[in-house]
Amino acid sequence: MSKIDEMNRYIKKTNIPSKAHLRYSLCLSEMSAFLSKGAKGDMENLMDAFLFAFDYGMAKGYRAGKKAAKEAKA
Repeated sequence: MSKIDEMNRYIKKTNIPSKAHLRYSLCLSEMSAFLSKGAKGDMENLMDAFLFAFDYGMAKGYRAGKKAAKEAKA
């Protein structure tokens, strides 16, 4: 099994609610920003763009988790 397959299985297994997926998914302008960040042509910028995208996704997931916990308490 490839790493991409493992990652895809992890995403599917997480079973993200559609409301959270819509709110915290990547939009076209964000995707464009990541592409332009990595488009400078060297590996360092490309790697930086991937790491930045991952950190951004983690921040979105963290906020989604905090919001879900807050709503569960209410």
